[in-house]
Amino acid sequence: MNNCSNLNEEIQVVPKATLNALLQQIKKLSKNIENYYIFKNIELQLNKKEEIIQDIVRNEIELEKSLKSTKKKVLNIQINNHFLFNTLNDIAGLAVKEDAFKTYQSIIDISKILRYTTVSQNNFIQLKNEIEYMKNYMNLQKLRYGDKLKIKIDVPTCMYDKNVPFNCLQPIVENCFIHGFKDMKNNMEINIIGKIDKNNLIIEINDNGIGLNEEELNKLRFRISEHEKYELRGLMMVYYKLELLYGNDFDFAIESSEGKGTKVKITLSKYIS
Repeated sequence: MNNCSNLNEEIQVVPKATLNALLQQIKKLSKNIENYYIFKNIELQLNKKEEIIQDIVRNEIELEKSLKSTKKKVLNIQINNHFLFNTLNDIAGLAVKEDAFKTYQSIIDISKILRYTTVSQNNFIQLKNEIEYMKNYMNLQKLRYGDKLKIKIDVPTCMYDKNVPFNCLQPIVENCFIHGFKDMKNNMEINIIGKIDKNNLIIEINDNGIGLNEEELNKLRFRISEHEKYELRGLMMVYYKLELLYGNDFDFAIESSEGKGTKVKITLSKYIS
């Protein structure tokens, strides 16, 4: 009995007011801890945003430096082109003095080709300008092949003001010389035909070169359709340009027979008038 009496004497009842005050202090401490972690999280997010802002500022500074450098390079290119054209004109004048009129005409053609490729900044250009550029290129080939090369351009003047992608024809004509006329020495022919049919602008470039057999033709068509896997050049480059500008509103067809030449036909179903 004495032991039980001593145990009861050791247990002290905490007053309710004191207990409530203690609970309030615990809640306050818990809230402070919660606020601390919220604050640290916000601080962390702000630090991340500050890093992002600093990255943006650094990128803007680098971009500005790059832009200035690019402007300087463009200016240098313009200066170099100015010098180049002046030099070509001087050489052309010298050719005239020496009665070398073929040399003079070749220099003029080269000058026009360079000016065309360096001056134009547009995706589209009038067909008459594309044809003129192509003629300058073919004049140089005529200088090389002479009467062995026959060129016929049959494009109605009503098409001249129609817009076509910049430099979309010359690579096809160049392809005739690189592949079509390979190992040929005589009777080389290129026919360029233009027409409008049912609101479609159609341009055909035909050659009478060595042509392609069925296997070679299918391989070429496949490479063009899968152009993103290969280095862009020649016909693939033209196809890619048409795809970028017209989406699905164009057709790029190649027909060829071994020993009978090749025809490339471009159909633009939504041409820019």
